[in-house]
Amino acid sequence: MMITITPLQIQSSLQNQNVSLSLSYSHTLSPFKQRVNVFYTDSGIGGGARVSVTCSISKIHNYGTLDYERKPNLKWNAIYKRISMMENPELGSASVLNQWENEGRNLTKWELCRVVKELRKYRRHDRALQVYDWMNNRPERFRISASDVAIQLDLIARVHGVSSAESFFLNLTNDLKDKRTYGALLNAYMLKDPTIIPNWSTFSTMAAMYIKMELFEKAQECLKKAEGRILGRDKVPFHYLLSLYGSVGNKDEVYRVWNNYKSMFPSIPNLGYHAVISSFVRMDDIERAEKLYEEWVSVRPSDDSRIGNLLISWYLKKGKSDKVFSFFKHMSEGGGCPNSTTWELLSEGHIAEKRVSEALSCLEKAFMTSDSKSWKPKPIKLAAFLKLCQDEDDMESAEVLIELLRKSGYHNDEAYAAIISKDEPSNRTERIDDVDSENMDDDDSQVLFSQVDSSF
Repeated sequence: MMITITPLQIQSSLQNQNVSLSLSYSHTLSPFKQRVNVFYTDSGIGGGARVSVTCSISKIHNYGTLDYERKPNLKWNAIYKRISMMENPELGSASVLNQWENEGRNLTKWELCRVVKELRKYRRHDRALQVYDWMNNRPERFRISASDVAIQLDLIARVHGVSSAESFFLNLTNDLKDKRTYGALLNAYMLKDPTIIPNWSTFSTMAAMYIKMELFEKAQECLKKAEGRILGRDKVPFHYLLSLYGSVGNKDEVYRVWNNYKSMFPSIPNLGYHAVISSFVRMDDIERAEKLYEEWVSVRPSDDSRIGNLLISWYLKKGKSDKVFSFFKHMSEGGGCPNSTTWELLSEGHIAEKRVSEALSCLEKAFMTSDSKSWKPKPIKLAAFLKLCQDEDDMESAEVLIELLRKSGYHNDEAYAAIISKDEPSNRTERIDDVDSENMDDDDSQVLFSQVDSSF
């Protein structure tokens, strides 16, 4: 690239008004540097003297530009043209990609994503989606990120409709559900689709996504719309409203919805009490949660240890070990039957007080209760117990726990491999911490989004 500016009067320390400047501007081989040649020519009497000065200028990196827009475009452009100009569209993008590789030319993810971008630009959504399908079928070669998933979700909504996009979203693993994928689903809802009639489930799902993105005002707007679309004598919508208003942190709305719920129905199921108590627990209004628990005990149609576990869990998080055991005693005297999670929580209380034998006893009961087949111990809790055994020099108790895990079939589960292995105790706990750092999901968020997922 050549830029020439002449004549240009240079006012410099040379004090020569008959100097002209010729500038040549060219790229060097490096994309990050440019060379500027400056020629000063003396056009006065006896002129002819020419001085050349060459200097390098670093090229500023534009971090706002995607990497693929700075790379050579020959290969991806050729692939794009083949796909966009297919004579028989029914063959799909996969046929072009397969043919390309059969010719001995490899495809990179960067090239394929660049092709997708161009296809989307010209509204070839079906062919762009086919490119992603081709990549999805080759997981050993292409790592799909949350950003890729968000693009796929948008394409699915445009090609197959919003309901298909919802199904795709609900089948995603938790690590792929982030602001980008939630935003893509929100965008899909905003698409004008005459076949979609928004109901309370639609708006409660949108509210959950806004909460995930910490857009609480928008979430509450959606909850108002959801409440206005509750039809008939359906109790389920009230459970969502109670839970979601709790996630927003709006105590007044939780209480209002709860009173409306009770005024409309003569009896409230356990799930209703679980939703409202869980909300007040998350908002740290333990006094109101305790009162609601006592109310539930007086009217409960059947026992549900999950409701008592909500309070035990809160006491543990606040370091109130004495309250944990006094409440458990009260719960048992009232006819409550502890489940595996209850015993696991109690073991945590004993671990906090450095009581190895009592903690082990609770863990043993957790493995033996009737619901233990549907329960999985949390690695972080087991790691804490093993650490206590190590600190107290009681590795015999640690081996008892390990044997329990083996007998229960956890030896094939990667999350527990570090515990069951024959490593030295210190190595075990370090590896458990590593595993658990990847599995520490917020329990309340998990309950909330499990409820939302089940609404479809």
